[in-house]
Amino acid sequence: MSEVEARFKDAYDAILEEMPDPPLFDDFVTTVLSPNPPRRTPVAVVVALGVVVVLAIGGVGVLLTTSGTYDTYTDTEYDTYTDTEGGVWIKSDCPAADQLLYGDPDGLPHKGNTDLDRVEALVGDSGRTAVVPRNGEVWEREADGSITVTTAQDYMIEARISDASKCPPAPMFNNGVPLVFKIESTVSTYADELGLIWYATDCPDADVLLFAGADALPPRERTELEAVEAMAEQSPEYRVIPRNGWVWEKLSDGSVVVIQVEDYMLERTIESAEQCPNVPSNNGGIAVAYRITSD
Repeated sequence: MSEVEARFKDAYDAILEEMPDPPLFDDFVTTVLSPNPPRRTPVAVVVALGVVVVLAIGGVGVLLTTSGTYDTYTDTEYDTYTDTEGGVWIKSDCPAADQLLYGDPDGLPHKGNTDLDRVEALVGDSGRTAVVPRNGEVWEREADGSITVTTAQDYMIEARISDASKCPPAPMFNNGVPLVFKIESTVSTYADELGLIWYATDCPDADVLLFAGADALPPRERTELEAVEAMAEQSPEYRVIPRNGWVWEKLSDGSVVVIQVEDYMLERTIESAEQCPNVPSNNGGIAVAYRITSD
């Protein structure tokens, strides 16, 4: 097992607990690592991003480990929007993981994968997901090898997550069925229109970036607990709080990957909004979140 494949093992083990019919590990890794997945039923995940962020999909193990319950079927209607190429997308609470409704067949589910009985069988009774109407385009391959796109009265899976830090960085599928994500926030995080994920502080201009490209994120070792505690000991105005965001790490082959980890940052208390910085700040490369004690 390669170093990259090993990083997916924890995510795969977690998927075993969440999916009634999980994919084989080899198929899971092959699908996730494929930079241009073939037009076929996705096994678990379709990644539409560059290599630099593909390993963030390792967070899939926690994406469906969420709180709350749903009825098996929910008549939820999502807003849609149109991209610059005419594709119509479902607008979810996780912009980077929005699902294509009409457009390029490569981003659409295969005909039959999103039939009601099949989607219901995948949801089961986990209490964390629901069957919701999709009603979009699907594709199928004809005998002569051509691709036909038709509109179906079909369904998808809605997954409830606790906050935006659990958002995946690309559209995701469960055995070929599109997943849409709904946030029931208990943590102050949000996703902006670019799909970047932020930790909301009492100083909006200085919110902490949790997910972006590698060049905007801290290295993994910088946000580990020991490093953050050491910085807090030097500066008594800070305390250590969880960050739980994405970081970059260099592998043995020299490539850089972005992964989600349980990590930490600094929190500084200030007395009023007038003391808020107008840009995100850090101390020695460690992000600083601001909390106002009085105003």
